[in-house]
Amino acid sequence: MSLKKTAHTDKPFSTPIKSITRETPDSITIFVNFVIDGKKPIIKPGQFIMVWIPGIDEVPMAVSYALENGDIGFTVKDVGEATHSLHNLEIGDIIGIRGPYGNGYQVREGYSVIVGGGIGMASVKLLIDLVQKKMTHHYSVIVGARTKKELLYLPELEKNCPKSQLFVCTDDGSYENKGFVTELLKEILPWIKERSGAQKITIYACGPEIMLKKILLFCNSNNIELEASLERYMRCGFGLCGLCIVDPLGIKICQNGPVLTSAILNELDDFGRFHRDETGEKIRIDSHYE
Repeated sequence: MSLKKTAHTDKPFSTPIKSITRETPDSITIFVNFVIDGKKPIIKPGQFIMVWIPGIDEVPMAVSYALENGDIGFTVKDVGEATHSLHNLEIGDIIGIRGPYGNGYQVREGYSVIVGGGIGMASVKLLIDLVQKKMTHHYSVIVGARTKKELLYLPELEKNCPKSQLFVCTDDGSYENKGFVTELLKEILPWIKERSGAQKITIYACGPEIMLKKILLFCNSNNIELEASLERYMRCGFGLCGLCIVDPLGIKICQNGPVLTSAILNELDDFGRFHRDETGEKIRIDSHYE
C-alpha cells in the first residue's frame, strides 16, 4: 500500500495551538489550524495524525474534531512523557502536525452502533458526528469509562444524541449503568435488533483491546459486522518503522488500520494478546478488562 503524499502528509506543519478544552481531569482537547497552502485537510473518521512536540517526541493521535474552517482537534490523555508535555502547553505554543494517515471507519448502510471505551471515544467522535448528520435515527451510541469523571464528551453527547439512542455505563456505577460496555451491549442487543428492523447492523468500536476482543467474539456469535480501531506503537505513521506490525498477517496498523474489519481481526493471533514496544519486542496486553 503506497502513501499518496500531499501537503498535509509530507512533513510536520508547524502551527500554534488555538484553544484547549478540558474534557476530564486527565484529558484535554487541543485545537489547531491545519490549512496548508490554502488547502483544508480531508479527514475520515478513525484516521490519525502524527503530533510533534518540539524537543520531546512525535506521537499518533486520533482526530476528534474536523471543523469547516480547517481547524482540527485531538484529545489527549495524560499517560506518559509526550502526552504530559502536551498537557503543559499553552495557547500560542507551536506544535507540528502531519497526516492524516491510515484507514478510517467505512460507514455502511443499515443500523450503526458506535461503542467507545475510555479514551477510545476520541477515535469514534468524528464518526458519531457523521452518522448524526447522515443517519438521523438509524444509530445508537454506547460510551463507557471507569468513573463519571472520565466520560469523554458527555455534555455534547447528551445534547446532540436522542436520549433513546445514547447508552452510558461506568465501571463503578457513578453514572447511569454500572459495568462494562460489553455487558451493556449484550443487554441492549434485543432492543437494537428491534429498532433496526430488517436493516443490517454494524458495530464500530474503539477502546481497551481486551474490550475490543470481547466485542469481536460477541459480533461473531450474533452475525454482526465489526469495525474496530487498534492502538499500536508508531514512529513513522506510514509503514517504515514496522513497530505496529500485527501477526500472523504482518499487517501494519498505520497503513492497513488503525480501523480493521471482523474478517481481518479474526485472523490476527496478536489481537487482544500482544503489542510491540519501541524495540519491536512483543509485550503481552494487560488483561484487566474482564
